[in-house]
Amino acid sequence: ALGGTYPLKEYLKPAYAKLLGSVNKGQNGGPHAFSIHLLIHLLEPSDAPSEYRWEALKPALELFNSTSAPSLSSSSSLSSSSSSSSASSLSLNMLSKSGDGELVPSQGHLTHMPAHLFLRVGLYRQGVATSQVSILNNRAYNAKCLTPYAYGHNLKMLVANARFAGMSRVALEAAKEACGDLAGREATPGGSTACVDCAGTGSPEAVLTLARFGRWAEILHVDEPANWGDPRFAAYNEAAYFYSRALALYAQGTANPHQNNIHIIQLADKEAAKAVNASANDKTFQVIIPQELRAVRAWRVERDNATAVEALKTAVAANDALHYLEPPRWYYPPRQCLGAALLASRGVDSNATEALHVFKADLEMFPENGWSLHGVSLALMALNQSQLAEEYKVRASKAWEDADVALDTSCRQLLSPWDGHTSPSPSSQPSQMLPHKYTETETETETYRYTETSWSYHQSHLKA
Repeated sequence: ALGGTYPLKEYLKPAYAKLLGSVNKGQNGGPHAFSIHLLIHLLEPSDAPSEYRWEALKPALELFNSTSAPSLSSSSSLSSSSSSSSASSLSLNMLSKSGDGELVPSQGHLTHMPAHLFLRVGLYRQGVATSQVSILNNRAYNAKCLTPYAYGHNLKMLVANARFAGMSRVALEAAKEACGDLAGREATPGGSTACVDCAGTGSPEAVLTLARFGRWAEILHVDEPANWGDPRFAAYNEAAYFYSRALALYAQGTANPHQNNIHIIQLADKEAAKAVNASANDKTFQVIIPQELRAVRAWRVERDNATAVEALKTAVAANDALHYLEPPRWYYPPRQCLGAALLASRGVDSNATEALHVFKADLEMFPENGWSLHGVSLALMALNQSQLAEEYKVRASKAWEDADVALDTSCRQLLSPWDGHTSPSPSSQPSQMLPHKYTETETETETYRYTETSWSYHQSHLKA
């Protein structure tokens, strides 16, 4: 679980020692690719003691070293689909050259593996680079009518690292590719199909990436999928799609302080109810999604910051209780929104102090991520620790070197305004956006009551 760390189990310690001792026992004393692969699996989980990740970093850099890789900017690697012959041939030619960063050329999964570790030690740009090369390898397989291993999973790892690095264009292009048929269930050598953390038809990777970066108007132009994909993930796929639409509509409905957009709020409530209803069929997200929607509605529509903070605390606890998976199961760390809410609603120093602790806890899990470095800097400024705040600001700028979006908030879900044609000025604050707060009688009572009941149920279920 994300909420704690656990020592290595006794029966794994001999394997740990053997793998560490064999990473440099490959051909002619060089790196041993399979040993490194297994070592990463063993040491990178988020619930392992953090020193394990750093111990595995040097061997991981043997599998892929971005300093010797070709330039893989978004314009050359993932700006075109795999059907683009010119882009694909250029990429494949680069891969055929020596010194392209790969220990084992054209083996997508081996090259992908360091992205797991890079995510855990804060090397998100390197995680993007190794994932990009891995995807190019996968495309080469697809072009020859071969099935690459874990194509959807590899794409999701690229998306996760790019989101942490603020690289919205790379993240979105990969997320869209993850929603394609090829990123779903895969044919196996035995003639069946399998899914290794796959994506594919019905996947919400694209809309969740748009939500991560506050691109609300674009979310509302994403059509509902023809189906929700693999039955095991269908409830989550459906819930996440309507969750994203609800976020966008709450932003739109509260965009103009001089307009009463009650009809948009009503529509947002309907989409939120769909998301809550679908999430009830997925044990993983039956708390997180309802509580996050509760927080956003409380913050944007009701201007009830205290309720928003409490809902986000519940979402954080639920996220911490999830079983380990990399990339993380939820599309962003909820602590980033909790910290932002605490900071933006502060009336006393205690809120800024709590926000500081929340952001620092997030940095323990996801080191040097710009979102939380920015949050720590703001919290320190609020506590009149300007010198230390400046140090974190510099670190945040370093983390954001390759980003294509402004680092102006750690939680666009709450704080980014509507980005369509009715957008207010960037200086507008959420607490000032409405001339009054909407009440239950103003919104569609049946829908809102249903959602409130569901939230109450999920909160009780979590405590139980």
